[in-house]
Amino acid sequence: VPPVATATPSGRGPGGRRVPLPLLFLALAIACYVASETGVSSWLVRFLDAAPIGVATLALSLFWGGLAIGRLVASRVGDRFPPIAVATACSLAAGVALGAAVVVPWIAASIALFAIAGVACGPIYPMIVASAGALYPARANAVSGVLTAAAVAASALYPPAMGFISNGVGLGVG
Repeated sequence: VPPVATATPSGRGPGGRRVPLPLLFLALAIACYVASETGVSSWLVRFLDAAPIGVATLALSLFWGGLAIGRLVASRVGDRFPPIAVATACSLAAGVALGAAVVVPWIAASIALFAIAGVACGPIYPMIVASAGALYPARANAVSGVLTAAAVAASALYPPAMGFISNGVGLGVG
């Protein structure tokens, strides 16, 4: 198993070791997932501004309830399938549900699609972590550090960027 270390600007970790390419891909995947999740969480109520505030906040609650349900279901059945396959399938399903939620013209359907997206999003984070752990079982501390750093960076950077995007081309595009 190749050594794993956090990357420096040169792409090398402490002692000149590189972060393995599969781990970099998983870090990118977790960053994209967390950016999507925090983007929805930060902007969903604003996106549904045509609905009463109680309905818009209910939609956010349904999204987060869906996340919880998705994680619970994945904890029961996720070990029957390769974690990267589960994360990939759930990412595709979440992407389709989010895309449909943004373009559908009916608020009730949009809310239902955001809830479905939440269910689909639920397994993604833990399955990416499980995939990385399976690839580098002897380096759990370094692997979790790389993935957590990518997730935190995405959660800090994307929601504000989404606000800037929304000023130009609209919140749905963000």
